[in-house]
Amino acid sequence: ATGGPVSPGRPFWVGERGPELFVPTAAGSVLPTPGPAGGGGRDVRVSIAINAAPEAAPAALARSSRQVARAVKAALADLED
Repeated sequence: ATGGPVSPGRPFWVGERGPELFVPTAAGSVLPTPGPAGGGGRDVRVSIAINAAPEAAPAALARSSRQVARAVKAALADLED
């Protein structure tokens, strides 16, 4: 998030959309994302409630996965407007 130097062959945790492992092949720098005025990202949290018994929740989520994906996509699209 804050950027900094990187060394070849040394792994670094990065990722604006979740943790990713970056292993550069050459020295360089990771640059921080600019703030909102510069078009940078922001923290978005989506809460999903599945009303099902604990043992049935995984199957209920699997059955509704497309609906959940559409709802998340629509919520994120609303943020861009």
